[in-house]
Amino acid sequence: MVCLALSTLALLLATTAVATASGSVANNNSTEANHDSNYQAYIFECESDRYTELLANVVEGKGCQVRHKFDSKVFRGLSMQLGNSTTSDNTVAEIKAMKGIRGMWPLKILKHHTIQDKVENQPVHKPKEEGWRGLDQRAADTAYQSRWTHLMTNVDKLHNKGFTGNGIKIAVVDSGVNYTHPALGGCFGKGCRVAFGDNFSSDGKKGDPMDCYDHGTEVAGILGGHSANDSFIGAAPNATLMAYRVLDCNGDGTEDSLIAGWLRAEKDGAQIIITSSGFQGENWAQRPLAMIASRISAGGVPCIGSLGNSQEKGLFYAMSPGSGDGVIAVNSFSSSYEISELSAHGPTWDLGIKPNVVVPGQGVPVTTKRGGYGFDSGTSFAGPLVAGIVALVAEARGGGLVDAWRAADATTLVEPASLAFNDTDHRAASISLKITNQAKYDMTYQLSNLTAATLYTLDGSAITPSEKEVRSTIEGEPNQSGAVIKLSRNSFTLGPGQSATVDVSAVEPSGLDSARLPLWSGWVVISGSDGSNLTVPYLGLSGSLRSAAVMGHDALSVRSFSYKNFKTIQKNSTFIFLDPVSGQKPGRPASMEMFTDDEDIYHGNVFLTLRLALASPQVRMDIDICPPENTTTQKVSPDVSMNCVPGSIVIDSYGIRSIGQIAGFPQYYVSRNKPIRGEWDGSFSKGRYVPLGRYKIVARALAIFGDANNVSHWQTIESPILSASYLHNYIDA
Repeated sequence: MVCLALSTLALLLATTAVATASGSVANNNSTEANHDSNYQAYIFECESDRYTELLANVVEGKGCQVRHKFDSKVFRGLSMQLGNSTTSDNTVAEIKAMKGIRGMWPLKILKHHTIQDKVENQPVHKPKEEGWRGLDQRAADTAYQSRWTHLMTNVDKLHNKGFTGNGIKIAVVDSGVNYTHPALGGCFGKGCRVAFGDNFSSDGKKGDPMDCYDHGTEVAGILGGHSANDSFIGAAPNATLMAYRVLDCNGDGTEDSLIAGWLRAEKDGAQIIITSSGFQGENWAQRPLAMIASRISAGGVPCIGSLGNSQEKGLFYAMSPGSGDGVIAVNSFSSSYEISELSAHGPTWDLGIKPNVVVPGQGVPVTTKRGGYGFDSGTSFAGPLVAGIVALVAEARGGGLVDAWRAADATTLVEPASLAFNDTDHRAASISLKITNQAKYDMTYQLSNLTAATLYTLDGSAITPSEKEVRSTIEGEPNQSGAVIKLSRNSFTLGPGQSATVDVSAVEPSGLDSARLPLWSGWVVISGSDGSNLTVPYLGLSGSLRSAAVMGHDALSVRSFSYKNFKTIQKNSTFIFLDPVSGQKPGRPASMEMFTDDEDIYHGNVFLTLRLALASPQVRMDIDICPPENTTTQKVSPDVSMNCVPGSIVIDSYGIRSIGQIAGFPQYYVSRNKPIRGEWDGSFSKGRYVPLGRYKIVARALAIFGDANNVSHWQTIESPILSASYLHNYIDA
């Protein structure tokens, strides 16, 4: 088992503290694509395999499709595709109420949008070019251009010592691998460099992880490619590669396919798992994919995920599964040590520090699917370098990252690897650092604080996240807005094997606008008498995430069909739903006259779209009863404007009174700036439909760090009031 000790390494760059570059960028062949939820498909976690089988029988018995079954010790359950849309709401409600269901999530769909601007099959070098070095040679300019990522991270020094990842099994969960590439072994299966794998994507041959998109081939080459004839070498050229294809030829995929790839990699005995594919902006550790990667990591398998490329989206925009607890999230810098424009920002919504590490990822030499070589940029191509370094250090000594040489020769152990001081409401009074001397001689340590730029989460409105540009709070003088770090001791000497504890506390910067949620960060620098320098990143937020506005005043859009037009619903409009499929007949039949050309009468379902300014642990769409109107119109029967709702169907959930929620809600761990869609057909629970009356849909979002049982921690926005009726209520319908 590979054992990873993050605290043994000297981090070159880490956390949002250094990510101050700005500008809108293209996602160069990156699979951090846009994503949405498919409300006709769901992922379920079950308590045991027995409950999974029971669930599968129910799903198939209702004419629905089991997409994937998960029987791993890490995650048991299945994903399902609903059948008849007219009965889907009842099916979901029934399954959700079954015994043995631990969790349920709408299935996420990964849709890729890319601008590819690298030169396909452009050679990294001329094979016989003068100055190109082998493993035992050092650095001409042409070699630096081709292998500069190894030189910057000292991977080449470990290669020279004979460490090449031999015996380490590394899984790539991505678009597959072109295993016929000369730098990737030329074959697939036992005895090949790509020895294990499978295909979980929507196209291609089952069991065959052949890449038809290119992304996974590039990742695999950076990780473990090697061709002596072409003078190309990856970070861990003698590692055994495992390829799990989860993206199709367009770079598209589904959350359950990604989960299937991760679980198979773990089951097949992967010792390290790397993915550069995921859901950008997910930013929660509690989503299924991030949660599964976290569980695998907790079991002793290092898991590496790119943080994503969407720097222009501002803070709190990490990609899942890199957002998972214990998952190593990777960002990218250039050959000049500047943060790459293709580098997203953390931290996670619970203020977990992301990224965990930053490595070269701009202009990286790669293998391409057509058998050639080229250059590419993005965190997708930084992550595999980290995975390769983990393998080298595991081979050399069992732990470490980023600066491979220092990690392999580390004489000092520091725990924990990062210091999260949280927001003002939850500020940690102090955090203890444990420093252990692993050298065979005395070591004297000096501790200091290195501050970084403080960044605002929100723009001047204190509602909308700062996108397009992420600026330091004091332009040109970022260090002056840094936190004051207090250390219980600044200097001490330790003998071989001895440890010392240092208590670290933080005083947030002064003069900040806390309503805009400024994020401050930096590093505690630990300098050893042997010349070593270790850094431990810290991070905190001034202000209250729980009090921040999750929704703006225009966050909810409500639309439907009125007189042949799809339009925004107006106040006090009438809805004519289709008759319930359950056979219910709410209200009197044929008792009202239909006015088809009235633009205040809508036909069909209510379509709702909600966009959050910040994320939320839980979003509800409650159906609330409105008081009767004082007057009635001549166009509809009086009972439409009156409430005929028996008190027995009114429920109280988290202190919120309603008659239920629209199908597909509540939703949990919802991201910001993603459309949350709902559709109401008049139903309010399994097989039950609202009586004729006046209603409104109330979107409720729980604040970050909010208590669901505290009504004041919910933020709300309401739809216009509407009068509900059904087709059978109208004459000549």
